[in-house]
Amino acid sequence: MSPSDDTVICSLFNAKDADIIIRSFDGIHFRVYRRDLEAYSEGFVAPPCGNNSPIETVQLSETSGVLKLLLQFMRKQRQPDIKDIEFELLADLAEAAEKYEVYAAIQLCNIYMRNGVSEHPLQVLSYATKHGYADLANECAIHTIGMDVKQVLRCLPPNVHVSWLQFHLRWQNLPHELLRYKSAIQCRRRADGSSPPCTQWSEFYARVAESFARKGLKALRLQMSSIFLDAENATDLSDCSKCMSLANAWRNHAVSLVNHPKYTTFSEC
Repeated sequence: MSPSDDTVICSLFNAKDADIIIRSFDGIHFRVYRRDLEAYSEGFVAPPCGNNSPIETVQLSETSGVLKLLLQFMRKQRQPDIKDIEFELLADLAEAAEKYEVYAAIQLCNIYMRNGVSEHPLQVLSYATKHGYADLANECAIHTIGMDVKQVLRCLPPNVHVSWLQFHLRWQNLPHELLRYKSAIQCRRRADGSSPPCTQWSEFYARVAESFARKGLKALRLQMSSIFLDAENATDLSDCSKCMSLANAWRNHAVSLVNHPKYTTFSEC
């Protein structure tokens, strides 16, 4: 298939002696060299070129915006500046880089995809699980806790639905596990129980439990130590060494719990 007179050609890729034409999803043509595609990409397979045949046109599913960036990673020039591009374009570029195994683009896209964890956790989680970036998957999965389940499942690949649901359920049950570790029983200052019971523990327990209920699950992970510290200060818990010992043990257990249920515990990522 050869281009017609009304063909739109990308000005950055308009080599007169090109030996292959790439056509984007939106119909833009890129006149490039096979040698560049073969040198910089492991996943792009160009059709064979006959000696007397016209230049072959290869149709791709990516948009011209994506290909304009991707192809700049596939020739001898400075890499394109992608730090300020829209996230959707970055995500599409990252997928194309993985698809065609353009390693220079893969590494740079991975760096900038990590910057989108807090604002685009679902898209980054989908990217990370699909391409095996376990540390990135763990980092952004926590940001999906509390999101609408249907929305999450629509965004993630079907093969990780069960893994995410198990991860989500584990986090949903976390506040109950935290409260089961210590009860609201009264503390006695002496081991033999001869002194009047200490009332500070009950007040401390109530404040911690209220914080668990009020704060979101993501906040629990980030603010766990401060939850205990605030409750200790508000109830003068330091006046009772037994209460402080119980509180320290509970806090250490809670911090361990919120750091344990990582996404990759349930996923093969």
